[in-house]
Amino acid sequence: MIWILILVSIYVGLLTLFWFAQDGLVYPRKFAGQPIASRPPSGAEQVWIDAEGARVEGWYFPPADSSQPRPVVLYAHGNAMLIDDCQQFAQMYLQMGLGVMLVEFRGYGISGGQPSQHAIVRDFAVFRDWLDARPEVGQIVYHGRSLGGSVVAQLAREQEPDAMILESTFTSVSSFTNRYLIPPLLLRSPFNTAKALREISAPILIMHGESDEIVPIAQGRRLHELAADSQFESMEGGHNDFPRDFDGYERSIRLFLAEQGVVQP
Repeated sequence: MIWILILVSIYVGLLTLFWFAQDGLVYPRKFAGQPIASRPPSGAEQVWIDAEGARVEGWYFPPADSSQPRPVVLYAHGNAMLIDDCQQFAQMYLQMGLGVMLVEFRGYGISGGQPSQHAIVRDFAVFRDWLDARPEVGQIVYHGRSLGGSVVAQLAREQEPDAMILESTFTSVSSFTNRYLIPPLLLRSPFNTAKALREISAPILIMHGESDEIVPIAQGRRLHELAADSQFESMEGGHNDFPRDFDGYERSIRLFLAEQGVVQP
């Protein structure tokens, strides 16, 4: 009996520790570093929104040709990144003739507030509304990397995009915590991507590194199985060095967007 009590005490202690530490695990802001600059790069407009008690930053790169509505990509980065780290992806889309909105997570960089699933998804919804109100914006594509993939998947449940790209994205936070017998009910930010994809009809491209050591490729394949209209592409790379072949990565995205009528073949 004494051993059972000891084990129960250890388990309760583990759950208590997790309850207080979970935000630091899901949002490891210290690893994201500091912003490179307080202003966006040349060609980008700094956009601020006020949502749920916080001021959140975005960088908007308008499409080169704004004479008529053009597609724009709403981009969500990973949980240890800043929008400063995403300029290569912005330039890729700009070269395709699309506009780009890079949204910072609240509590990251110079954005205010504390990160949470509810708050971050609400922030992205406000930025989506901002894009919808712009006369030069036509189709809207969501692109999310890792945690950002789950962010845009949650957003798509309420505001579907014309197409969506998920990169190195997990099925849910509980897929990592289950091994420690942590009940899903304790998760303040569950980010259940798998559940979200069951409710989305938009075409989706799911990309994953073949040697991803943080989010196993099996999770990407599982998301593909659950999404009604999805394509799956595995490429060489792990988690933090994906994609290793940027040219091949760009070709795959361009082909997918061409199939959806977003860019010219």
